Amino acid sequence: MGKKEILKNDENCAGCMLCVLSCSLFNFGVFSTEKSFIKLDKDDRTQRFTLSFDDGCISCGECVKSCKYNALMWKDEDSRN
Repeated sequence: MGKKEILKNDENCAGCMLCVLSCSLFNFGVFSTEKSFIKLDKDDRTQRFTLSFDDGCISCGECVKSCKYNALMWKDEDSRN
C-alpha cells in the first residue's frame, strides 16, 4: 500500500496552529512552527488561512488527529489509523 494522502480544506481552517504544533512535536519532539512539515499562511487582505505541506511530510496523520475544524482529513476514510 502506498503513502496515505491528506486532504486539506482551507475554507475550514481557523488558524489555530494545532496541526503545525502537533506535527513538530510528533516528528521533532518540540513545539515549533519552523520545525513542522505543515505550514500555515494568512492572507492579510482576506483574513483567510492556507495550509501547505513540505516535501518531508510522511503522512503520519498527527495533523489530521489534531484538527478540530475538519480542515485536514484522510483522502480515503478506510485508510485511517
